[in-house]
Amino acid sequence: FDPDANAVEAAVPGLDLLLGANATWRFMAKQQLRFGVSQTVSRPDLRELSPATFNEVTGGRLVFGNPDLEQARLTHADLRWEWFPSRGQVFSLSAFYKHFSKPVETIVVPSAQLSVTFANAKAAHDVGLEMEWRTKLGRVHRWLRDIYIAGNAAWIWSRIELPGGQTIQTSKVRPLQGQSPWVLYEPRESSHNANRGSLQSKGAPRESWIFPMMV
Repeated sequence: FDPDANAVEAAVPGLDLLLGANATWRFMAKQQLRFGVSQTVSRPDLRELSPATFNEVTGGRLVFGNPDLEQARLTHADLRWEWFPSRGQVFSLSAFYKHFSKPVETIVVPSAQLSVTFANAKAAHDVGLEMEWRTKLGRVHRWLRDIYIAGNAAWIWSRIELPGGQTIQTSKVRPLQGQSPWVLYEPRESSHNANRGSLQSKGAPRESWIFPMMV
């Protein structure tokens, strides 16, 4: 600790104008189409901004933040078809797209300790399909009328755009860091007893690309 060191400031915008719009078209009594577009931001947290160093719990690498990080801006768009066969039941299919401007990724700085820090990539893209369902098992047998089966499954394709003009050792074409290519979420519950149920959640291994940046 150096008490005479100059203070390091990280500027993160406190106010953002974010737009969003939704539209629904009920073209049949039990079916409808929904379209939505929106914007969100993802701001770096204190650990990612602070130059103070600490050791990872697993792996033991030295980690420090980057006060020059910029917040990421996301644009979302999705088209969704929904079908409601009966009360309490739904089946839907949707397609979605997400654009990330300056997403934050983890990088390794070449050094004796191979320290870990954070940097903004140029951009990233997610394209995916999603299916959701919720149905009563009473259609199988009346004794099961209070039991529901629901689920959500998604497939996601992603690509990262790396900034030019830097010597980095990583694949030029690869998924967004931390993005699973598929996710399955399946709860089971009873309408008779709201406190009784089970949950299963599965996903493919996340992309954990950590690349060195030559500085």
